[in-house]
Amino acid sequence: MDFSFHIQQGQQLLEKQDAASIKKALEHFKKANEMTEEEDIGKPKILYHLALGNYVIGQIEQSYKIAHKAKRSIDIAIENSMFSMNNMRQMLGEADIDALIRHIDEKFPQVVFHIDTEDEDFDENELDFSHLNQLYQTADKEEIEPQFSIDDLDEDVLMATFFGLSRTNDELVYFDKLKGDVLSYVQGYFSSHIGDQSIANRRLANRITNGEPTDFVDEERYILIDRLKLIDFLNEYKKQTQGKEPFNSFVDYFSEEVLKDFTYDDDLTIDDLANSAHIQEKFHELFGKKYQNRVMELRNDYSAIFKKTQKALAHSWIKQKVFNKIKIDEEQLAKMSVEERFRLRRKCSENRDIKSLLTIVKYHFIKGSAATNESNFPEMCYYYGRLHRGEELQEFLSDKGFYLFMLPESCKELAQNLLNIGYKFPHLNEKEISYLEQKYCDPKTFELFDIIMFDSDQLGRPIKKFDKNSLTVKNSDFSRYFLLKVYDCFSENEELNDGYSEMFVYSRIKNEIIRKAYEDVGLGEYCIVQPILSNEFCNLIKEKYGDECSNYFAKALSSDEDWEDFKNSDFYLLNADSIEEVANDYFPNSSNVEDVKAEVAKFWLNKVNSHEYRLT
Repeated sequence: MDFSFHIQQGQQLLEKQDAASIKKALEHFKKANEMTEEEDIGKPKILYHLALGNYVIGQIEQSYKIAHKAKRSIDIAIENSMFSMNNMRQMLGEADIDALIRHIDEKFPQVVFHIDTEDEDFDENELDFSHLNQLYQTADKEEIEPQFSIDDLDEDVLMATFFGLSRTNDELVYFDKLKGDVLSYVQGYFSSHIGDQSIANRRLANRITNGEPTDFVDEERYILIDRLKLIDFLNEYKKQTQGKEPFNSFVDYFSEEVLKDFTYDDDLTIDDLANSAHIQEKFHELFGKKYQNRVMELRNDYSAIFKKTQKALAHSWIKQKVFNKIKIDEEQLAKMSVEERFRLRRKCSENRDIKSLLTIVKYHFIKGSAATNESNFPEMCYYYGRLHRGEELQEFLSDKGFYLFMLPESCKELAQNLLNIGYKFPHLNEKEISYLEQKYCDPKTFELFDIIMFDSDQLGRPIKKFDKNSLTVKNSDFSRYFLLKVYDCFSENEELNDGYSEMFVYSRIKNEIIRKAYEDVGLGEYCIVQPILSNEFCNLIKEKYGDECSNYFAKALSSDEDWEDFKNSDFYLLNADSIEEVANDYFPNSSNVEDVKAEVAKFWLNKVNSHEYRLT
């Protein structure tokens, strides 16, 4: 793939004059710029289109700087070119660049007056879409639905799809989601791999020769077929052998032998290789050499297993990429259990299906409580931002003021931030990326972000996230000092529980006491409150000190009112100060009182450490 593809795509998208298309156009121009070196002959035109795109989205200063850089790049391109022609500057687009600079000079004199046009330190690839939705509407496009079913796929389509899976990095092979065709994109034109290839090749040659208008790659309809990893091919091949020898064991042999072609890279592993046509030829070659004395015997089985592998991988890719949308509505969601809806939500996240995720979270928001909507509302706002449907969000919320009234300010702030980030995604600055990373690492917001960050691979850098394996940590060794400190926190938290103060919180992951506001407590964290139920406490005291002591505590703590029911009930939560007061009355010395406090704290700690997490 060369930069001209991205320039061509960007030009056609820019003409559509809707927000989503213009955003994609800028993304193509950016990719084209990232692919070329400063001295490349195509650099001036690439920078011109990037400048023009920035002008279209209202980023005048960025556009002006890039336009001047494009002007300077003409001299660099000519100096490094192997060719020399009289009209070189004209061919490199100087007239268009000058026209854009003059236009900005005339229309925005106050803006350009302060711009340093010789600035080389700015990042021309930084895209800011903050004005985009004020300047252009987002066209409500009808989603493309396949005009065929998964059962309609014949061998030609499957084999052509496998050809796409085996493409090189420079080849563009697309799957037509509408018609079920497989097409190569060559010099701006589609050419089908289905049917008579001699006819298809002649038609392609005629279109190129005659200079016909190029084909636009509608990315909603045409899906670029992923490059298949060699390890995935080998795993599927091994599966198709069903243990039959020598085919099954040949996979292990090949996995070692193929790496001998890459001895120049000691760090290379089988996981790094793609299943290219060259690698497949190597597969055939090594099998033939290893079993050259059994070629006739093994030929039919070998061919059958290889073809089954090709078809299975192609079928799996089409199912995952084309038939991955789940049609859902409120009526269907109402029939599901909570667990089923959360499983569906996770599946939609894996499929990167934002529209279905929005349908689910809107249902959860309407049916949810104030507690669950602390997560539902920010999630919903993020999807509306990603889909550039802010006006629809305002309309949806217009009669739901009560829902918002019940939410804390921190939730509303998160929702506003996610709405803004959703609009700009994936073109975020470092501050915005760091914000997402912080929230993804926060045990309070991890579950939400683990759903919405399904395509974080598109960001400018990888982002860290909370280690959910840390939730399996269970502690059982506590010092007496720590136990007594935990007990004291029960009392202190009762005084702090005003909704504003930072509470004493037990971190199971760190096995320590931390301070946090109640609304910020997340996974693996427990507010040190409500130490023990009356039946639990009485059983604990009975086990340690006998019936008489247990009955004494039950009578004192219940004020003698039906103390036997109190002793066996799982309804009454005990107060730490009350337990300590009765212990002081019963035991002759403070050491015994501390023993009781330590036992209660240990009981509570063992209980929270035994808690099993089931993440959604």
